[in-house]
Amino acid sequence: MIRYKKEFKQSLVEMHNQGRSYTDLSAEYGPSVDSIRNWVKLYAVHEVDGEKWTQADVNALQKENDKLREELEILKIRNSKINKSKPMVTPIISIG
Repeated sequence: MIRYKKEFKQSLVEMHNQGRSYTDLSAEYGPSVDSIRNWVKLYAVHEVDGEKWTQADVNALQKENDKLREELEILKIRNSKINKSKPMVTPIISIG
């Protein structure tokens, strides 16, 4: 499988957005029509609350979020084990 650089993919997306067909781009530059179509979806810009996002941005954020959730679970487990290993301290209340 051939790996293409992000800049190459984005340049084909830009050419498609300027009117070039998937078929023409595939014939001239080599990637399959399906690959180019997927890149167009991946790099399409969507505006949400005044901010512009691509699907690639959303995918990166989801990946980071998954990693942070996993780290949080590890920390919760460690904290739970630390708290279980501490001896229970019973407060002594003096009534005087």
